[in-house]
Amino acid sequence: MIRFSWVLLLVFSLSLISCGDSSFLMTLSDSENALVIKTSIDNGVILDPDSGESIGISLEYDETVVVPARLEIAFLDQQGLQIGNSQVIEGDSLNKQLPSVSLASPSESQYSVRLRVFDNDDTMIKEEIVSFFYSRENLAIRGLTQYPNVFLPGGQGLIFIDADGSDSTWVRWSIDNEIIEEGYFEKYSEGFIWQAPMLEGVYGLRMELFPVEPMYSKNGTFPFTSPLRSELEVFVTASMGESDLMDLQPAESYSTNIHFKGLVVDEGTNLNKITTIGFPVIKKVDDKLGYYLKEGSGYSIEDNILPVINNKLLPFSITFSYLIEELQEDVYFLNIIGENSTLFSIKTDSSGILYSELFQLEREIISISDIYPEKYHEITLSVIPDNNSITFLWYGDGILISSDIYNNFVEIPEGNYKSFISAGNGFEGLLDEFGVYYRDENGQSNIDNNIFLRRSKRDYNPEKIIAAYGFDGISYDENNIPSSLLNSGNLNLDYKSSFQFLETDFKFSYLYIDLDFEEISEDTGIQISFPDNPEIDDIYINLEDISQFEDIRNYFEIEINADNGLLSVLSRGESIAEAVLVIHTPAIFQIVNNSEKSTTKVASLLVRREEKRVVKDMQLNLKTEL
Repeated sequence: MIRFSWVLLLVFSLSLISCGDSSFLMTLSDSENALVIKTSIDNGVILDPDSGESIGISLEYDETVVVPARLEIAFLDQQGLQIGNSQVIEGDSLNKQLPSVSLASPSESQYSVRLRVFDNDDTMIKEEIVSFFYSRENLAIRGLTQYPNVFLPGGQGLIFIDADGSDSTWVRWSIDNEIIEEGYFEKYSEGFIWQAPMLEGVYGLRMELFPVEPMYSKNGTFPFTSPLRSELEVFVTASMGESDLMDLQPAESYSTNIHFKGLVVDEGTNLNKITTIGFPVIKKVDDKLGYYLKEGSGYSIEDNILPVINNKLLPFSITFSYLIEELQEDVYFLNIIGENSTLFSIKTDSSGILYSELFQLEREIISISDIYPEKYHEITLSVIPDNNSITFLWYGDGILISSDIYNNFVEIPEGNYKSFISAGNGFEGLLDEFGVYYRDENGQSNIDNNIFLRRSKRDYNPEKIIAAYGFDGISYDENNIPSSLLNSGNLNLDYKSSFQFLETDFKFSYLYIDLDFEEISEDTGIQISFPDNPEIDDIYINLEDISQFEDIRNYFEIEINADNGLLSVLSRGESIAEAVLVIHTPAIFQIVNNSEKSTTKVASLLVRREEKRVVKDMQLNLKTEL
């Protein structure tokens, strides 16, 4: 009976409300929505304290809903405390143009103007707080850039600010109006490290500058934006192409293949699990993006990364792409250790020269490289076990620096090994890429045959490279049996032997041939023949007749100009041979050794096309257009 009485009372009350005057239902929210407070400045604006600019105020409201009776205006400091007394405007004055307000003698800081509107019952209808900054700084944003161009899901990258700021300038980063990080301008001098979400997509990243750190409720969102802001669309996808991952490719030729581009994973055939040691920091130096290693930081793999089958070591090449600024003594680049012994290591000695150690049961094989790591950006060690011997080839930036051959090489000891990249007493510097090459594009066991090609692509536009021979791999005969080693990284040409390196119909009018020899006989030259047109005599250029580059022994550059029906051969701008040429006549280019006694050793050969003639300094790594 009591429950029934409450129900009747509720029904009666609802009936009174529904039948009563509509103003009975009016709420504070309705009044607030019917009133708009406007200011002449936007929330978050930056003003010059010396400009004397004042803030205009206006009210817009629906008189049938709300009638404001009083407006209170107050300035607040950065902590939200009121500055001085409030200015009050009431009565009929609210129906006139409202006066502008300003802050007397402001300092450089954040301020707010608080506007409160009350009705005749002294109830506050609405409150607006507009924040602004006073600053004399010349802040400016020119844009944002990102590295890499595409982020991997869950991977890290760098966003760089191109802007003018000072020590007090505050930077805020957000996505969809949600703060992801903020801090002082100096904090991002080497880029903002952004970790991409796991979900693929396009993310709109916004960066804002403020003269000082803005104060507001730090709940992940913010009430205003800066007029100084820039936005960047960042693509996050797992289908990053090999061209974006730079040099060490194709991945299937590597048992271990790590690109330190924000997500440290092994993309080689072994798919090793990588453990981070210490605190590597992603960083961009010059054109390299990688992780900076110091104070024992590095990476470990719970396995032996060298290719081994039944205790038999197979050919392999280990490559480090890196940046080191200064001489580093007695530091590790790579260390492969077992429970009680070391299997293999690459490190520097007490003078800073790189060397390797390979341990057998009762023997230690040491190969010294003559390489100071700080002078190069890429080093490769190719190791070729061959019957009872083992060969070590050391390359610095794509050029063979030194080699060693040791006899009586036997199997390596069994054991459970673990591999460390840097770590412990490791080197300090930026690690860009690391790989263990172990088979070529044909699936044959091999050392890296792209070392010189990588260098050439760094020196020249890859689209202009026609052929690049570094003779840095193992050759195979027609039965896929390894032939004799290319004699420690060179091509050996004995008496009357030749090497055909180019066949062309001169689709490109201007060709350049760069030749580098380890040793050259007295009668070694370039022969150009025209088998489809016997009327054109062969051209033979004895390299002895060509002036070499000063201070660069056994390096030659030959220019081929096939234009307007005339074939011209030049060296350093001087014509050394000519022939009348029928358009699109095929020609074959060979290196020929006509010496009866001496062997010619070709270190590298590059064929390229250029709009302008280029002189390449092999020692300084410079290119000069003439």
